[in-house]
Amino acid sequence: MLRVRLNNPGIILVPISNREKEQLERAKDIGDENIYVLYKLPDSEIIQIGMMSSFVRRHSPSLANISYLDSATSKAYFYGGGSKLESNAMRITDRPVYRIIPSGKRTVSGYEVLNGTLENGLAILLDAVVDGEYIVNGETTIIGVK
Repeated sequence: MLRVRLNNPGIILVPISNREKEQLERAKDIGDENIYVLYKLPDSEIIQIGMMSSFVRRHSPSLANISYLDSATSKAYFYGGGSKLESNAMRITDRPVYRIIPSGKRTVSGYEVLNGTLENGLAILLDAVVDGEYIVNGETTIIGVK
């Protein structure tokens, strides 16, 4: 398999349950800074990228890209883990890890499942997660948050 490293390395995301999202928001050392939301708007199949960081929402609402989140027809929350999550992707066996390639308009222009194979069953389409067809059970605690 040929692997090409792009100049824009993308955003490394793993889907999280609502319970895990709440745990992250309460964690003193992490908070909401690494929580993303991917969502679709009515009459569109384009996946929007939103940042739930309270700092970003307060100081750069256009970058946060969540002003239309209330009208989303589907959405899913993700933890953004950067290079550490990327390097450990193959060790994560309970959910897919994605490399999202953003467009300049805060939408998904492409993606790759970093740990998905036919054998482990994690080759899950990003649309399936955003549309609620694949749901993280939330029983597993990720990133050391209790």
